[in-house]
Amino acid sequence: MCLLSKPAVDGLEREIGERARLFRVDRETSLAQELARRHGLRLLPGLLIFDGQGRLAAVQQGWIDRRAAADLVRQLAGDGAISCPAEPSPSPACNAP
Repeated sequence: MCLLSKPAVDGLEREIGERARLFRVDRETSLAQELARRHGLRLLPGLLIFDGQGRLAAVQQGWIDRRAAADLVRQLAGDGAISCPAEPSPSPACNAP
């Protein structure tokens, strides 16, 4: 993870709480490379937000807007929590907030 984005991602993780799961992926891994290829990420840091059905809901690149990301997670979660798989995968229901 980009060290400059770490405070924003840490804050996002605290803010979304149990609404969603947040997974950090090292850019050097094959998973990160597959996610970047599949979703067109070209700038780091990158944030992919998936809805509860695994559909891509938003992409942030180059800068993490914690407030916008948290607002979207709350909107996607509604009053309940998003159901997430126990393990991350290249096309998860919510490997991002």
